[in-house]
Amino acid sequence: MAREADVVIVGAGPGGLMAAWKAAENGVSVLVLDKKSKIGEPVHCAEGTFLLSLEIFGLHEGPWIANRYEGIVLNITGKRPIRVDAKKIEPVCLDRMALEQEIARRAREAGAEIRTGAMVTGLDDGTLMLHTGESLRPKVIIGADGVESYIGRWAGLIDPLELKDLGSAAQYVMEGGGWDTRFMDTYLGFDIAPGGYAWAFPRSDGQANVGLIVQPNKARASELLEKFLSSKYPGARPIRRTGGCVPAGPPLKRTVKDNILLVGDAARQAFPLSGGGIHAALFSGAVAGKAAAASAEANDPTLLGVYEETWRKCYLKALMRNYLLKERTYGSQKGLMRTARMLRAGAAILNLIPFNPLNMWWGKFGKYV
Repeated sequence: MAREADVVIVGAGPGGLMAAWKAAENGVSVLVLDKKSKIGEPVHCAEGTFLLSLEIFGLHEGPWIANRYEGIVLNITGKRPIRVDAKKIEPVCLDRMALEQEIARRAREAGAEIRTGAMVTGLDDGTLMLHTGESLRPKVIIGADGVESYIGRWAGLIDPLELKDLGSAAQYVMEGGGWDTRFMDTYLGFDIAPGGYAWAFPRSDGQANVGLIVQPNKARASELLEKFLSSKYPGARPIRRTGGCVPAGPPLKRTVKDNILLVGDAARQAFPLSGGGIHAALFSGAVAGKAAAASAEANDPTLLGVYEETWRKCYLKALMRNYLLKERTYGSQKGLMRTARMLRAGAAILNLIPFNPLNMWWGKFGKYV
């Protein structure tokens, strides 16, 4: 039997594990449930993020940093490549499994219990049912169970995404492609990935994450990936394949209801244009964990409203702008070219400024986490 806990978190991705760490750190009992058999596996992610999003949590150094990049190259069909000096914005490629296992270690060290192979089968009036027949009635439930979030559905917080607001991704971990490990490569073009883009993120060990994301109503990601690989990286060898769905819609109208809150992809906090959600999951998880601890300790579900207010203050405008840009970009080749011109102008400006512009954005988050 699982022990009772003040806070139960469903899902052990970056958002759920961060919530567990921060809730336990604030003195309440925490139980994480995840259907996977091992933390961090399988990886359904391109594993790219920014160093600053890790530095806030003291995670900017360790074996989970698979590579640091000097530049980002935007390859657009029919246009000259755009090179951005990335040393100012510090993008990195992660070993996401190692990162999640490190956050899990810190959460356990703070007192959280993490249970793998545990499937939640239902939610009824604040009570969670498990596949083992057990039931749990915590003071706070955090849904960190990904884009399909059963917790969110059962709570009445989310509806199924429209196809245009869902990204279908396919990726290989590859070797032997002769990657230049100094650069992240991205590819835009309706001939490559209609309704999305492709990428090659080299790692310092000679491997690379190579994949693409498309709107599922426009094309099949797996077929386009094979075509892309044979065209761009014919000498590369696949090691393993991953894939999955990414939320690319607008943020939810509500992420808190009664004693339930949602974080990360479950709350549709990934950035719609890129599908990137690691930094959003870490931040929302940390804020959710602190709010859950305060709510559980006071036995007052209304204190969960602090989470809603905080993430919206920090993220909502950026997410909405990103969603509108995605709609303009991926709707047509004309929109894609318009975005390409904007990216070229933005890259020129970024290459001229002497500071990291993300400092201004990420800097304000520190006081909340």
